[in-house]
Amino acid sequence: MDLASLQKTAFRHLQRYAATSEQLRRVLDRSLQRAMHRTEDPDARPDPEQVRADIAVVVARMAELGMVDDRKLAFSLARELMRAGSSVPLVRMKLRSKGVPGDLLDEAILAAQETSRDAGIDPDLAAAAAYARRRRLGPFRRSPEERAERRQKDLAALARRGFGYGVATRVIDVDDAAELPQPAW
Repeated sequence: MDLASLQKTAFRHLQRYAATSEQLRRVLDRSLQRAMHRTEDPDARPDPEQVRADIAVVVARMAELGMVDDRKLAFSLARELMRAGSSVPLVRMKLRSKGVPGDLLDEAILAAQETSRDAGIDPDLAAAAAYARRRRLGPFRRSPEERAERRQKDLAALARRGFGYGVATRVIDVDDAAELPQPAW
């Protein structure tokens, strides 16, 4: 586990996946853990403190090269998640799990919401409508009988997705699906 092998692992991972600095650090840390468990001889094991210091150097180098850009990834992921019908709490949770720092997380969510607000659309309502459209909930069901029968389940599906009761009822109870806002993302 030297600096060169850590860089090689980082390059391989970043060729396949977009990652935040924290995600890359976790990937490299897992490599360290695997190396520690593979080596039975305690004297042959890598020094964890030195390897963690090398991991910090590699992560900083990848950020310097532009291969890791937390800001760009956070903004694009927030926009994509909201476009796909994720609520703000769900977007916040997913970005936090990817290691996006709190201030950048808030900035990315606000930027994703601004696109809708500039178009005069409530971002939560647009995201809930996108989710309902994709899952065929409420006004997107095939028949009015099925819609009435499944109303509670549709509300529950939107609640599990992180939407409040007010937004969920506005989407599920709308008479015509054409009245729901189209996402402006």
